[in-house]
Amino acid sequence: MSALKLLYFVVSILLSLQFANSEDLTVDEARCIIDGKTIAWVGDSIARFCYFGMNYWLEEGELPSDEYSSKWGDNDQDYDRQQPTTWTDCELFSDDNSHQQFFRKEFSDYGDARLEFYFVQDCYYDDDACDGENSIEWLSDEIKEYDGIVYNCGVWNLFSPQMPNSGSDDDCGADWTSDCTSAYQSQLSELESNMFNSGAKVVFRETTCCGGRRGDDGEFGYEEDAISEQTDAAEDYFSGSDVTVSEAFDLWDRDDLDDATTDGIHPNLENCLIINKRALKALDDGSCTGSGGGDDDEDEDEDENEIDEDDDEGEIDEDDGEDEDEDNGDGIADSRTIESSFSIRGLSLEEAETNIDLFAQAIADVADVDVSQIEITITSLERRRLQNTGIVVVYSITVDSEENAASLATKLEGVEAEDIQTAISQVASTVDAFDELEVTSVDDVSIVVDDSTEDEESTSSKKKKKSTDSSVITIIVVIILVVVLFCAGALYYLCSKQSTKEETPEFVELVAGKPLPLNSYNEDQQPPLAASVPSQEQIEIPHAEVVGPERT
Repeated sequence: MSALKLLYFVVSILLSLQFANSEDLTVDEARCIIDGKTIAWVGDSIARFCYFGMNYWLEEGELPSDEYSSKWGDNDQDYDRQQPTTWTDCELFSDDNSHQQFFRKEFSDYGDARLEFYFVQDCYYDDDACDGENSIEWLSDEIKEYDGIVYNCGVWNLFSPQMPNSGSDDDCGADWTSDCTSAYQSQLSELESNMFNSGAKVVFRETTCCGGRRGDDGEFGYEEDAISEQTDAAEDYFSGSDVTVSEAFDLWDRDDLDDATTDGIHPNLENCLIINKRALKALDDGSCTGSGGGDDDEDEDEDENEIDEDDDEGEIDEDDGEDEDEDNGDGIADSRTIESSFSIRGLSLEEAETNIDLFAQAIADVADVDVSQIEITITSLERRRLQNTGIVVVYSITVDSEENAASLATKLEGVEAEDIQTAISQVASTVDAFDELEVTSVDDVSIVVDDSTEDEESTSSKKKKKSTDSSVITIIVVIILVVVLFCAGALYYLCSKQSTKEETPEFVELVAGKPLPLNSYNEDQQPPLAASVPSQEQIEIPHAEVVGPERT
């Protein structure tokens, strides 16, 4: 192997190792990224199975032992199983309810993080396309203010002729044409205008290779070139925008489908995890992995907070053991939060959200506390804004001491559904929408100690440590790369010199058909008689006459 090839080989390995290190994501880093956030995963069945596996990994720290076989998940950790459900009845291309799915997974150990999944049948379709049922137009209003959105649409766009507004019957899965690009980017434009235009950090995930059914005859698979063109169309469209395109097409090719997928279409658990690790890392601002670069202002604020906390600790020491539960300046010394919830029906989610203040007042009356201590959250397992069943009202009450918290919890444990319904009826007596409201159940009461300060300090410390570790690894990799490049360059130089010596001819002059040895020339001797360079035939004559200095 030449020195140049060796140099190329070594550098390629180092760069690949550096890329693998930057792509890898530990489960603790992933948990840090989702901590306290609400993130929506939107896509097809590939995204759905990968969503199940990611949730299991986030909760258990490892992948399930078996590949997924059910469209509704195989494990309790896949999503919160109050009930599998759908978010729409839209039958754009399919009336199968597994193509209308909605799932939610909450992680109470990580800041009540919430990860949701929505199955979509195309990149974008509005309410008119769904005959009034929930569409992506509706979904945009639901999730565009989330902390993050991981969006994928691609496989369904490779069907033919199911490319809305394409004006073409081109088989885009076999031959991606300019019409396919125009139609695809038109839908991406609708997404950007309606969903990707607000506060959410958006990651657009590429289409994977290459399985699926296309065409009227159900021909298997899409051409790699077609998916590559589709991927390029997405990258070109989002280039220069705030949307990050996360790679997935590069993970395997059509010849690898048996090893990379479970059925020729859906990625196996390992590949799904790689796909979602890339997406999660793209959602990170650098505070959890150190790869996104931190905000200098945030770092300064954290430093100031640390100084303030040190000052506070010093003041406590000077107070000679005064009660640490003393008032913190906000009127609450050692705050406790009472949490509970109740379910209602006869009211739509939209109506409940519009009248959220009435629920707060009703709970304040039942608990006999000031309404300013109440915080209300309204959710629906069905996620249908016009749905009038399955509404859950979650409330929390903040009190100023452990004693008051215990007393209030005891009081609320005796409250029944009829008590809450009576209180609601009294405060909402003039609201017609509440006439059919019924409180169906009341959940258990719990007490939560407010230890947010400690959690924030711990999280800040972990984030800084991870950022420092990542920086050290990067510096080490760069140093190793420089040293190897220097050594490889030196090796290449030495090999080149050696090669030059080996190629230097042993003889420098031919005289009368015989070579003149280098070590036989004597400057005091007469120069050899001139002679013409012999032909090949002359050289091979065994009795050719030698003219020149004698050998010494």
